Amino acid sequence: MQRIAAVRYPSSQTGILALDKQGLAISHCMVNGTFSSFIAPLEDWNTLPLATQARTSIAGPASLFIGALRNAGYLPRGRH
Repeated sequence: MQRIAAVRYPSSQTGILALDKQGLAISHCMVNGTFSSFIAPLEDWNTLPLATQARTSIAGPASLFIGALRNAGYLPRGRH
């Protein structure tokens, strides 16, 4: 996975799109609020000023979110 994007909708659902290294979609899904504890740190990071974002690693929370999505069957486990 090269990129993953999430879009929150007013209905408390979140759309997830995962892209491979060539920019092709490898997975997409809609998830509900059960993932909010994983998404909150990513949203908090997103509100930081750009200079602070550049100095702050988001790798840990992003890995936890991706792992939770994989464990729930929303994202593939294998390499593409």
